[in-house]
Amino acid sequence: MSLLRKLTGLLGLTKADPQQHLQAIDLWSAEDRSITERAHAGESLGPENEPLVSELIEMGARDEFITVDQRNMNVHNPRAKEIGRILASRGGKPLMKSAYYRIEAKCGSTLASHLSSVWNGIGGWMS
Repeated sequence: MSLLRKLTGLLGLTKADPQQHLQAIDLWSAEDRSITERAHAGESLGPENEPLVSELIEMGARDEFITVDQRNMNVHNPRAKEIGRILASRGGKPLMKSAYYRIEAKCGSTLASHLSSVWNGIGGWMS
């Protein structure tokens, strides 16, 4: 039996009923969903953190999280990395997530994923 048949059988799907639909399962925690919603709404991250987030937004707008050097190698922006360390020291991963989702809202998911790569390993961040 093929893997696809096994999986569809486990999900109770059959070829005979084309009206059946797969149901998406949301694996996000309530905390992550809340962080994302607040960040996308532009909720302040505090007077000490807002200048750092604004700096990240400016970097993102200029596509400066990851650059390419003369050897064609990716280079992570050291200032973006430093800001990640500062945010991690001030509020851990929840504060980093809030900043990340603000960047995603302002600069788009592609540039946010570049920031995620830069922050990989900082404060438990995994890209």
